[in-house]
Formats: sequence, C-alpha cells, structure tokens
Amino acid sequence: MKKLSRLVWVNVTSIGMFILGSEQALASNCSGFSGGGKGISISFCLDSFINPTSIEGLIVDILNVFIIIAIPIVVLYIIYSGFQYVTAGGNQEQIRKATTSLTYSIIGGVLIIGAVTLSKIIENIVKSFTT
Repeated sequence: MKKLSRLVWVNVTSIGMFILGSEQALASNCSGFSGGGKGISISFCLDSFINPTSIEGLIVDILNVFIIIAIPIVVLYIIYSGFQYVTAGGNQEQIRKATTSLTYSIIGGVLIIGAVTLSKIIENIVKSFTT
C-alpha cells in the first residue's frame, strides 16, 4: 500500500507540473538569457493553459485540472483493486477489502463524472439567462 501511495503521489505531481506549466521556447513572448561566449543564447517560457477571463472560466479551468488529475487516480485504484482480487487466493477478508476498494473507486469515478455534468448544466443555465 505504501508503494501504491508513493506511485500515486509521483503521478499526481508529474501531471500537475505538466498541466500548470509547460516549457516552450518562444523567443518573441519570453525573456531569455544570453550567456557566455560563442553566441549561445537560452530562451525559456513557462506558459499555463489556465488563463481565465472570468470567474466562470476560472471555475471551469480548475475543474478541468481536477478531472485530468483525478481520472488516472481512479484508474490506478481500479487496477489496484483487481490485483487485490487476484492475490486474495480465497481469503474472505482480502476479497472484502478488494470489493470495498473497487466500490469506492467506482463511486469516485461516478462523482467526478457527476461534477462535470453538473458544471455543464449550470454553465448552460447561466448562459441562457445572460443571452
């Protein structure tokens, strides 16, 4: 279990770093560093796709980041539950733990899908009143 939680932490951290800032070499939009001899110049830029123009946009962007991070975690826990079933070997206590783990991971996935659906419904209702 300790190894799985470490694996999940590494994946969440990696996904978060990828989502919140990606390095792109765009000399026109970024500050750079010109150093040393031989005309070597290094240009870097950290851009984020979270660029809200309104409160609704910020909420949608945060929800999208949450979904991108949460879906792989749900999939990992479903796979982990499968390994628990396989390694149970007929032990009723381990089968019960595997069933509980699978149930909670599926409930988590349904809640994530429900959050997305609810946000889209609310977004459409708000747009219908503003237009």
